[in-house]
Amino acid sequence: MREAESVREDLLHRRHRGSGGLLALYPRTLAAWTAAHPEDDGLAELLSRFMESEAFDGYREVPFAGQGRCLEEAFYRFCEEEEIGAPQEREEELLGAITKALLLSPDPDFTLPAEIRTSAGGFFAVARRGPEPRLFAAVSGRMLAGPLTPFLAELLLSDDPPEEIAARHGVAAAVREASLAQLRSLGLLPLAHR
Repeated sequence: MREAESVREDLLHRRHRGSGGLLALYPRTLAAWTAAHPEDDGLAELLSRFMESEAFDGYREVPFAGQGRCLEEAFYRFCEEEEIGAPQEREEELLGAITKALLLSPDPDFTLPAEIRTSAGGFFAVARRGPEPRLFAAVSGRMLAGPLTPFLAELLLSDDPPEEIAARHGVAAAVREASLAQLRSLGLLPLAHR
């Protein structure tokens, strides 16, 4: 019993790769659980269920155990399956957690989640569940986060030629080229659009 409690506490508070424990990385999702389950023993029940889940089985703490999910992604997949918290908040917390981990460890010892893409300067993702797209990136030694226009989000995510994307959004050629230049200078431009 004490060993399980110790593991749960470690998952909540330990600084995985220096990026923080689950309590620091998923505050809104964990608060949603606590609010919905006031009768439970804090987060112990949630973490016990997580540790018994298929999502947790894919987690690999040490590289010599083979490639696998990082803790940040494993917890997100579990919360997705269990519908814990708001979808937009879960997605943003995942992308913030992963890009922070990649900023601190740009040569990851875990498999990258499908939401994460590589760029000329590092890694990025676009959260799309909210009212506007949001960028999360670990590029050129810094972390970037903030809202994007739908045009910029599609420019980052689509394999279509930039000219076609700009035409769909009614963006002039000069604005398209300025946008590409800015994304390139930030190290955000996907490798396909270099």
